[in-house]
Amino acid sequence: MENCRLGDVGVEGLLCYLPENDTLQVLRLGLNEISAAGAARLADGLRGNSGLRSLSLKLNSFGSKGCEAIAHALQENRSLATLVLGANRLGDEGMGPLGGLLAHNSGLEELHVTSERIGASGMWLLAEGLAKNNSLLSLNLGSNGLGKSLVEMLCRGI
Repeated sequence: MENCRLGDVGVEGLLCYLPENDTLQVLRLGLNEISAAGAARLADGLRGNSGLRSLSLKLNSFGSKGCEAIAHALQENRSLATLVLGANRLGDEGMGPLGGLLAHNSGLEELHVTSERIGASGMWLLAEGLAKNNSLLSLNLGSNGLGKSLVEMLCRGI
């Protein structure tokens, strides 16, 4: 469903099926103009879902508030293995919820947080979560302009 311009209304339509659907394993909702409010509604559906293994929400621009809702919902969801959040304007503020997700979720194996302009404070928050995580196998932080010092900070968290 990528690039279908679903918006928040389309997300609302998915909520009829998502919470109790245990057969859908991959959901790609990139480029769908999902706002922070839409991400919060999607988070409600993720809480009750036990079948979804991969979720892509790249290029929606829902910001740190939307990220916070998704991250909190996924702390309760142990089935999701892959989460793609690139280019959602998360910034440093969005890394706090993601750090919390990494600290509390034991099912997530792959996380993509590309093109988010992560600075030192955001990297620190992410590194704190990584230090407590033992399930993540792959972390993609491409196109964030991290530089040597931020990569070193992240490695200390691992």
